[in-house]
Formats: sequence, C-alpha cells, structure tokens
Amino acid sequence: MLDSSLELLAARVPHLETLDISHCPRLTGASLRSISKHCRKLKELKFAGTNTGVTISDMLTVAQFSQLEVLVVNEQPMFGDVTLRLVGRECPSLRTLSCVACHMVTDAGLSCLSTCQRLSDINFSYCPVTDQGLAAVLNSETRRVCIRACHGVTDDCIALMGRVCPRLETLDVCGCQLSLSDQCLLPLQDSLQSVSSRHHNFTLMAGGSSIGEEALEEFARVTGASVSLTDLSVPSLSADYVPDELDYFQFLSEDEEDWDHEATPPPAPERVSPLPRLEAPSVPVLYPHRAQDDYGENDHGDLDDFLIADDPAMFSDEFSGPEDWGFG
Repeated sequence: MLDSSLELLAARVPHLETLDISHCPRLTGASLRSISKHCRKLKELKFAGTNTGVTISDMLTVAQFSQLEVLVVNEQPMFGDVTLRLVGRECPSLRTLSCVACHMVTDAGLSCLSTCQRLSDINFSYCPVTDQGLAAVLNSETRRVCIRACHGVTDDCIALMGRVCPRLETLDVCGCQLSLSDQCLLPLQDSLQSVSSRHHNFTLMAGGSSIGEEALEEFARVTGASVSLTDLSVPSLSADYVPDELDYFQFLSEDEEDWDHEATPPPAPERVSPLPRLEAPSVPVLYPHRAQDDYGENDHGDLDDFLIADDPAMFSDEFSGPEDWGFG
C-alpha cells in the first residue's frame, strides 16, 4: 500500500474506527498525518513493522486519537517515550498497548501511562524496561501482561502483579533469564488461591526463563493454572542482543545435539574407469589430407577437429603455404 492510497481511503471514510496497516513498509509519516486529519473517531490502530520513512514527529500524531482503545506499534523504531507521554495524556480510554521491540520505550515513557486506568492488555517484550516502569502501568484492570526477554524485570514486579492485579489472566515471561527466581511465584500463588473462581483460567508462560521447572510444576499443581514451558522468545529482537556463534547451528535437529564438530570426512568416491576410445566411423573420406591428420600419425587428440578448424597449420605437410589456406 502507498501513502496516496491510504490518504484517499482516509478521506472517504471519516468515521473509520478500526485500521490495520501493519507490515506495509512503503508507508511513511504522510499516512499517519492523513489518518489523524480525517479519521478522528479511530478506536483501533495497528501499525506494526519497521517503517523507515516514519520519524518521531510523525509518531506523535498517534496521540491525536482521543477515542483510541487499541494501539499496536510493534517493531517501530521511532516509537518511544516522547510518544508515550502524549498517549498517556490524550488517550485515557486506551485498553490495549503493544510496543514489542520498540527500543526507545523505557521506564520514563511507562510512567506517563498511569493516567490510562482502563489499560488491561500490555506487551512490552524486548523493551529496556524495569520494575519501576511496569509498576506505573499495572492496575486492578490488568488482565494480560507480556514481557518477554525484559531482563530488567525482577521478582518484585511479579510479586506486585499478585497484589494489585486481581483480574490477571495471562503472564508471559518467556526469555527472562537474568533476574527471576522461584520465589516470584509465591505471591501469584497466594493471589490465585484467594480468588478460587478465577484461578483455573490463569496461564503462565515461562519457557526460557530463570524460574525452575520444579517450581513451575508445583505452581501448576497447587493453583490449577496452565503453565507452558515452551520458550517463545526471540532473543534477536532485544536491544542488547549479541549474536552467538551457536546461532549458526540452530538448524540442527534434536537428534544431533551431540553432533561432533570434527566429524570424519566422507568416503572418497569410487574411481570410474575411463570410457574406451571410440573408433573412427566408416564414412566416405571427402578430404583425405584431413582424415589422415585426424586419425593418422599426426593425430592431436579428441579435440583435433576443432583445432584444425581454427589452425590450418595443423594440416599435414602437403600444405606448404598460404595459397593452400584459400588466400592465394
């Protein structure tokens, strides 16, 4: 989709409430300006994917939708604290916010969202946020929290969720390998047991985290919650990601975990006997001197015919000068 197409659409549908323009790399900031100009009643905007033609000032137009309830701007490098400050001020009805891998989002931006009291679904995966920033966002309406590979999140933040988020249904901490321990499950466990009517609907996704497997199994047994040990995180999306040489071997199957990096070389191929030389066919000889050269004592090999065509000097000795080459 092009900016011109979206501008035409926005002008013709001024009462538009839902718009998904994710993964349209050719769109620029002009598209956002067109939407903010014509579609003032927009309630849901999804603009995920890296758009290099969008600046920070372009992103500020997102906050002009005062009725906005759902905002998804995953992997937009220009979305950060400056825009969040305006979103917190201009979008009080916001319920869902997802800014996955927006590396300009920090605690400073999250602290401006405390005014969004209806915020229930948040996804700050791969963002450089900590307990302090998340504490400003969590409230009694919080239902789903996704913070994959947020290495600044500690046990204290998980404990806070158990205390202030009684409606919490899903918590995703996949890839949080550095700062979580088994102790973070205790406040959640107490909270779930105190709300018996809800605890069967709770889902904890902790694959690839530093929480022990035994503790997770015990948590599932005591609370009846659904616990997933599958690591759904993508480390390369983190701002602090450093490529590892082991990444080159991710294509190996589980059966090859003990693969020997110094494997024995493959066996040498069998030697194939050369094909026998074919005898000259029995055909009428139109040019005796060439036939003698091809198959006689002046034989020059398999490519003789081509050599003769290129170099008349390879003819037999009876050709004594240029007059025999057709020039005389």
